Amino acid sequence: MKHRIINIAGWACLIISIAVLGLWVRTEAIGLTDTVWWSGGGEYRCIEFSSDDMEFKILADPGILPAPLKWQTTRGWIRPPAPSNLAALPKTSVTWVIPQPRSQFHDVETKSLWLPRLGFDYAEFAGWYGPGTIVYSYRISYFVLLLPAAAVSLSWIGLMARRRYLHRHRAGFCAKCGYDLRASPDRCPECGTTIDAPR
Repeated sequence: MKHRIINIAGWACLIISIAVLGLWVRTEAIGLTDTVWWSGGGEYRCIEFSSDDMEFKILADPGILPAPLKWQTTRGWIRPPAPSNLAALPKTSVTWVIPQPRSQFHDVETKSLWLPRLGFDYAEFAGWYGPGTIVYSYRISYFVLLLPAAAVSLSWIGLMARRRYLHRHRAGFCAKCGYDLRASPDRCPECGTTIDAPR
């Protein structure tokens, strides 16, 4: 059971590492932004994969209509829904942008938490689309996920290689190629490796 849990964790971390690294290359090197968004109950939610981080944003506006889950790929950011009450739109708002922590709109943040060394930022923008509206914005660096997942993956790969080597050596298989040595215990007939006699 213990080995099974270790294997599941190792595979999961390896998949996470490859996925996050792929996202980073796609967004940082190629310059694409992937956005997953949906809305319902007066809230618009989106997850943006851009540059070196991913951002989760919630725009609360009572007039936002429901919309199914969508995935869009662009060179920039997709436009959020229009405000339900244009007359109440404050001068600080920009209707084609949902603000993010430490952006050019930091003067209108009503709450914020900046932990750049830990790769996490959070901000609230109350009244972004007028009275009764609010934006919640979270930013997480890809490296917050990549570094721990990569460390666990590399440790797991090393553990698996060591376990495989010990299994082959103890079970009468060639440590180099895995050939069965029961018929020729002195030398591997497959790869020619000399087998040391046990001391």
